[in-house]
Amino acid sequence: MGDGMIRYVAEIDLQEYKDVENIAFYQVAANLGSGLCMESERSLRIHICTDHNDVNFLLEFLHHLVESKDHYRNVTNLLFHGIEWQPQGIQLLCSYLGPGSNVKQVEFQKNVFSTKSAIALVPLSEMLQRNNTLNAVVFNDCGIGATGATLLASALANNRSVEEFQVWEDSIGSKGAEELSKMIEVNYMLKLLIILDNSSIAAAPLMSAVLARNRRVEVHIWGHSRDTRGGMNSCKIVEFLPATGNMRIYNNINSTGLQRVACALAWNTTVTTLDMTGVPLKSKWTKELRGVLDRNRSLKAVKLTRCCLRDKAVVYIAAGLFKNKYLESLILDGNCFGGVGLEHLLCPLSTFSPIQIQANSTLKTIIQQSAQVYEVCNDLIKILHDWRLKNNKAVIRWAEFCEICQLNIPALRLRSRRDNVEKVNTRRRAVAKSLHTLGEIVFFEELGLLVMNCEWFCRDFLSQLATLKLIKIESSGGFVRKEELEKILQEKLRNQVTRSNWRTGASLQASDIINILLELELCYEQDPGNPHTLLLLPAILEENKGETDKWQLTMPECRFVGRRLECEDIHMLLTSDFFPRLQVRLHNKIMCLHQEAVYNLEKNLIYTVINGVHVKVELGMKLGSSIDVLACSGKNVTEMVRLLHKFVIPTILNWSPNMTFKESILRPDCVKHLILRRFRATQQLPLKKLKQILLSLPAESIYDYQHTWSAVESNKRVILRSGSDHARDLLSDDDFHEVLHRRYYDLQYLATELAITPDNLQQPETIPEADVVDPSILGIAKGVEMVLQRLKIIEQGIRDLKEEIASLRYYEYHLVTELHRKMDYVMNYSIQLEDRKVPQMFYLVSLDNRSKKLVTRILPGMRSLRVHMLCEFRREMHVVEDQVGCDMIQVDNQAVQSLLPYMSKFMKLLTFALKIGAHFIVGMGEMIPDLSKEVVHLMDSSAMYGAATSAASLGALGAAAMYGRTRNSGASDMGEDMQAARQWLLDFLRGQGILTGMDIAQSFGLWRVRYRDDGHIAWVCRKHIAARGDEIFELPL
Repeated sequence: MGDGMIRYVAEIDLQEYKDVENIAFYQVAANLGSGLCMESERSLRIHICTDHNDVNFLLEFLHHLVESKDHYRNVTNLLFHGIEWQPQGIQLLCSYLGPGSNVKQVEFQKNVFSTKSAIALVPLSEMLQRNNTLNAVVFNDCGIGATGATLLASALANNRSVEEFQVWEDSIGSKGAEELSKMIEVNYMLKLLIILDNSSIAAAPLMSAVLARNRRVEVHIWGHSRDTRGGMNSCKIVEFLPATGNMRIYNNINSTGLQRVACALAWNTTVTTLDMTGVPLKSKWTKELRGVLDRNRSLKAVKLTRCCLRDKAVVYIAAGLFKNKYLESLILDGNCFGGVGLEHLLCPLSTFSPIQIQANSTLKTIIQQSAQVYEVCNDLIKILHDWRLKNNKAVIRWAEFCEICQLNIPALRLRSRRDNVEKVNTRRRAVAKSLHTLGEIVFFEELGLLVMNCEWFCRDFLSQLATLKLIKIESSGGFVRKEELEKILQEKLRNQVTRSNWRTGASLQASDIINILLELELCYEQDPGNPHTLLLLPAILEENKGETDKWQLTMPECRFVGRRLECEDIHMLLTSDFFPRLQVRLHNKIMCLHQEAVYNLEKNLIYTVINGVHVKVELGMKLGSSIDVLACSGKNVTEMVRLLHKFVIPTILNWSPNMTFKESILRPDCVKHLILRRFRATQQLPLKKLKQILLSLPAESIYDYQHTWSAVESNKRVILRSGSDHARDLLSDDDFHEVLHRRYYDLQYLATELAITPDNLQQPETIPEADVVDPSILGIAKGVEMVLQRLKIIEQGIRDLKEEIASLRYYEYHLVTELHRKMDYVMNYSIQLEDRKVPQMFYLVSLDNRSKKLVTRILPGMRSLRVHMLCEFRREMHVVEDQVGCDMIQVDNQAVQSLLPYMSKFMKLLTFALKIGAHFIVGMGEMIPDLSKEVVHLMDSSAMYGAATSAASLGALGAAAMYGRTRNSGASDMGEDMQAARQWLLDFLRGQGILTGMDIAQSFGLWRVRYRDDGHIAWVCRKHIAARGDEIFELPL
């Protein structure tokens, strides 16, 4: 092929290459020479090298392409392999791909964009931002990194032609992934996204953005994992196929990332099947899944096979199924939950859920299969009990157990030489594990030992091992020689008196006991595999009574992070062996993954260094209920928190699956100065509480919110002065983004309630700023749609967290405006009611316990209620101070029927306002309860609506949804609702003797006024009359 090559650009016959569609550039060795030839009828192959005259053939040919662009109009695909780019070459390529180009796909394979890839990719990203013909962009092993990913993301955010974007064999990191996720949030043209990254950290941000924005993007994200030989293999992390609605998560996403993905699923409409097979899941994730099942209406199938789900996790899933009416398939086989989880699942599956048919058919199979196992276990329990009493042995080996099964259990018997031995042994192991789960035996599968007497094992055997710390053992920092420990244990076994019951375990050897200690993680080997290794026994460690505790890291600009894990149940305490076993478990986990890590132990203390992060793990107190995790490093807070959530915190949580811990943030100054544990009680802030605080704030206050810490004092001596920290410095980026995403979901839900659908957001259009919103339901919906379109334009300029909050503030401001407009419409929905003889915006207050609480649910027979009126001044509605109000004696069925639709809509608007931090009804803050927990109970719905529908568990929003299903949407509905409520109010006021405007002024402190601009009538307070006299004038009472 080399002989047929054209060596000089001047020799190219343009007519000969007019039909070329594919051009491939390959960097070759200098001895092969530059040139080009036809690889096929429509494919051109070009070899690139610098000749002896320093002539760069790549630059020459690119220059030729630019000058002869009209002759290469059929070129649609460009491939660059192994090219080392210079700025001039990049500029020529960008010129060729500019206006007039018909190229659809550009692929870079093993390219080098100079030593500073960011500089070389700047013109490429600028070209991509302007290009409107490219459909696919591929980077394969080009080392673009986080900076390159950021530049390309900013370009694709404004590009409206690229449908495929692929990055292979690269390391875009967390920053690059977050920037690409922001691109996905505003780019609705992308159809295919493939990422093969060195780390799995990119999966969660990208997938959550696709789900949260309901993007129909086919996603394939790959990472690397270490094989059994220590090498690295590519493995798929997550995939999403919008054509079928299938999303599959394979593994390698950390717990925080999994929760972020689950959070994004709540309002998603594109995923119909969620497959998490083989992914170890925690109860925190299933707690998020509960919220997904509560809200999601598109998810049809969930597969959680072999996900290590325990009872607590399954209880969360069951709770989510109570409200879900759309899920059709739920697969939970291969998990670890027991009767508690199964019991909770049975109720929703057999009563409320569409999965009832599946449940009925799959639960007669589980039960049938379990019956035989149950019978075998039941028979074997009695046989083992009799055998133990007869032989006076508490511990047997696997061979003895197999012999017992062979002689006594037909279902576990080898009947002939042709029987499958491995299959029978598998059954025996399954039965042994079942007996272990039931607590009848203790089965050490790896050691081939079975403890027949659990009481003896726990009371006598383990208690005797605990006394080893009383034995005088020569140790160095808790380490003892293995031979010495075996000798002591052998002596102990030999000299035990009869009443100690150790003789029942006479079949045990000293080596067996050491293996049991290793299996139970009561000790670990310093050099595994070495028969003469030292053993560390945390139980014999002593507290360091030497120098003052301090960080072993001295460098400027260190950052400090602290987390406290505390039992939610104040009556629960950690057992005495919890922390020693944690010390061993954490050692085994860290040293397995990072052999270069530092790991030191003291009594109730772990000090380790992982990837440059110094970590301290401390037990709260003796038999305490909390564990403090402290970290110090030159890295940022996000990196340290991620490391803690990867290694330390999951180990603690998994070690006690039956206990629920709450995570709190420790004051950074306490971590910096290593303030003693007993003084940290007032220096912690629950993580959940901080997130709730941020969610309750207006957007403009989120970024700058500071939490104030009290001072630490002891014996009137100040140990640590009071101070404050920004929330952004206490939370990781992942936590902060979770808060922002939740706020976005609330705002999107508001838009949905105002008749905005995701389809409305797919096609961009320019909305003039001067557009007028029609004061109707559809008009308000259109207004919110305008807001969403403006939001998309703003999001294109988002580059960091602060700008994202700024856009959120913009979004909130306009949605609050729409809420005010809707409230104005509620009060002025009909020109036939211009007289407005009575106020319209009223609310009920409960007077129980000498406090006023807003009534969010109304039931027949309720007492001790009082009717109050709001000042209706437009866009400044508020509670009137010192308003007398009017007492209600009792609520009857007629009142409930008239008020429920009005109250449901009033509560809905109030809930929206609270979610976006818009307390538009000023003064009501202290009266507002937690609306998320309020439920409207309709004890006799048939009497109220003439239907047999039960609404035993409808919240404020749920009541509105139920009411809305029985009526048509639109302005007429609101008119009917207000008319019924107004008629009730008129009748009620007449019954109370409130007949004139003067009566209303005396009871409610409101006066009737007319607006000078539009002529509408409202009832407002004296303060507004005085302050806004130029806008309104009083009407006769």
